[in-house]
Amino acid sequence: MNEKKTFSHRVITWLKNPYNIILLCIILVATVLRLKYYNINMGVWWDEGEYLLKAKNWAFGTPITAYWEARPMTLTLVWALLLKLGASEAVLRFLTELLPSVGSIIFMYLLGKEMYNEKVGLISAGCMSVFWLHLFFTARLLMDLPGLFFAIAASYFFWRGFIKKHHHKYIWLTGIFTLLTILTKYNDGIILIIFLIVLFMAERFAFLKNKQLWKAIGVLALVILMPYMIFNYVSYGDPLPALTIYILSEKTSAIQQFDAPAWSVFNYFSEFLFTFWFIIFLIGLAITLWKFALSIDLLWRRKETETLSDLFVLLLIALPVIFFAFIYKFAVHQYLFLITPGIFLLIGKVGSNLHDMIKKYNKYLAIVAAVAIVVIGGYYQLVHADNIIENKKVTYKELKQAGIWVKENSNLEDPVVITSNQMEFAAYAERPILSEGHNRTHFEEILVNGQTVGTSYVKGGPKFIVVSFLFNNPNLPWLLQYLQENKERFIPVQAYFIDEEKKQPGAIVFRINYDKPPVIENNQ
Repeated sequence: MNEKKTFSHRVITWLKNPYNIILLCIILVATVLRLKYYNINMGVWWDEGEYLLKAKNWAFGTPITAYWEARPMTLTLVWALLLKLGASEAVLRFLTELLPSVGSIIFMYLLGKEMYNEKVGLISAGCMSVFWLHLFFTARLLMDLPGLFFAIAASYFFWRGFIKKHHHKYIWLTGIFTLLTILTKYNDGIILIIFLIVLFMAERFAFLKNKQLWKAIGVLALVILMPYMIFNYVSYGDPLPALTIYILSEKTSAIQQFDAPAWSVFNYFSEFLFTFWFIIFLIGLAITLWKFALSIDLLWRRKETETLSDLFVLLLIALPVIFFAFIYKFAVHQYLFLITPGIFLLIGKVGSNLHDMIKKYNKYLAIVAAVAIVVIGGYYQLVHADNIIENKKVTYKELKQAGIWVKENSNLEDPVVITSNQMEFAAYAERPILSEGHNRTHFEEILVNGQTVGTSYVKGGPKFIVVSFLFNNPNLPWLLQYLQENKERFIPVQAYFIDEEKKQPGAIVFRINYDKPPVIENNQ
């Protein structure tokens, strides 16, 4: 009974804090928004399809004729386990995308509160709750958002364990979540470099004497990292294929392929934030850089803890930008996900300082000013998020529909010819995939003899050919003409259209009638 009273008393006390009420409101709004979008997409993109198909392969032995070994496997393994337990795709989206999406907002608040104060934590969490890219990737079966969740959680535990030294359990949690970050989204591993720089500035080399740190490294390396590397070596002949493919290989690494810096990376700040938040961010960045420059000597003498927080935030923004703009020399928006916590912390600092300035004159006006920063910028974020999510939700739905139909009308071992968008289709067809070849003769040879795809041989004799119109395949003109010339051999059985008027096909399924010999008039 005393324990119940104590728990109830703690809850009541916690709710008496107005900041906690605001946090609950942010979490509620964030959850409602994410529930609106999390299962909205009618198809999957290539990367989603490849991850999903590999999970089905591990869970059920579903055929997969090509898989890029550089892909991280953490969530794919989790999906395989969930699928084996009977989970649906909607459950995968809920557990591994929506929950981490909401969780990252909670840890955003905790990190801002730990590094600065509650107001910074609330404003930064409020910004992230309506951030358009965050909402968009909540609806995608990709590694970007879970990777960000692990990175923010690792940052919070790092601050609690290494900087504030609350309890050694946070050191272990830092290690666990940092490793999860790296193995979920490789480029987010930059967070480890940031930790090391900040730790060196805080303790110099004294952190190397931390026994809990070395125990955590040893256990995690033995339990997680070594099995991961062994698995890669057995499967692909390389313990770290991602390192080879993304960094070392002349053929596949952007570092080796591109000479000019990726200046477009600097446009992402305005594309992420739009005008209002972008101005607030620039103000926060300018103030933080100015204060940091004035107090860097105190930081070096370890007499200024807030400057350490500023260093962390600046590194969180600067290092990913430097890496992708000048070293890797290529990026897309989600590659720079890691900079967003730093951006929102700077916006939170501006809001917190503005609140404190106005509070001297009117506390209610101070609250309105802080809330206005989130609400005004958030409005444009939500409008953009809704537009882009609604616009993209139908992407590749025709391939999903075709895949489900083929699965229902063929056997597991039956191969399928598809002209493009193989992964978007195969994730639902769950059949071995063949291509159309280079010309008519080659096409007919593949139908009879099969084809080597990657390192796998796929036998011939497909029942169906799926023509995808969603990708500009240069082989389509001759193939469509050939199918038209052999109507009795290739019979259209299903068609899926992009438009409601059913004038623009997205995918057409043809059944092959092997009783009718092919008519090859030319070999164009």
